[in-house]
Amino acid sequence: MTRPLTLCAALLSLCICSALLAQTEATQASTEPATEIAPAGQLMPLAVPAAPPLSVDEVLAVPEELRQLVNQKVVQLARHPTARLEKLVEFMFSPSGLGLTYDDTTRTVAQTFADRKGNCLSFTLLFLEMARSTGLTADMQESEKVLLSFSDTDTLVYTGHVSASIKINGRRQEIQFDPNNPILRGSVDIITKARSVAHYYNNRGAELMVA
Repeated sequence: MTRPLTLCAALLSLCICSALLAQTEATQASTEPATEIAPAGQLMPLAVPAAPPLSVDEVLAVPEELRQLVNQKVVQLARHPTARLEKLVEFMFSPSGLGLTYDDTTRTVAQTFADRKGNCLSFTLLFLEMARSTGLTADMQESEKVLLSFSDTDTLVYTGHVSASIKINGRRQEIQFDPNNPILRGSVDIITKARSVAHYYNNRGAELMVA
């Protein structure tokens, strides 16, 4: 049986050891460098800010080289507005003109001219600016309810749609650049330049989201 005096001595020794261990841990903690937290103003950004969007004038700007081509191949060869309109459509797609081909990317007027390709909206923006440069009265028109038929996939799509409208002798003529066939559509409205460029921003935003 353990004597009371021996038990007390053992307990006292255990208490002293515990106190010394606690003091050692506290000393080590006080000497370790604290983790620094950068001020809010010095934190690294999560992402690089995107470039500012193009202005309306930048989206619709016609390169000088294109103006000269339109003057040479359209204006000088066709005096009457109707003939000029026909020449302009021919100039866009013939091999001796721009020879444009269709793809799904939305481009500015200058980009469509440089790349020689674009989508329906790109072609419409380019055509309208060229038409205006020849003296024709040209506007974009839109319909928010169009049923399109995609012939290559037998697919029907209910969507919005834009096209070009040329006014000659008080009458408007529609120029379509969509390779798919509109089956049904609702009302058609003439829109401003600002709204036509809003369609460009909308398309580009959707393209960048899925890129």
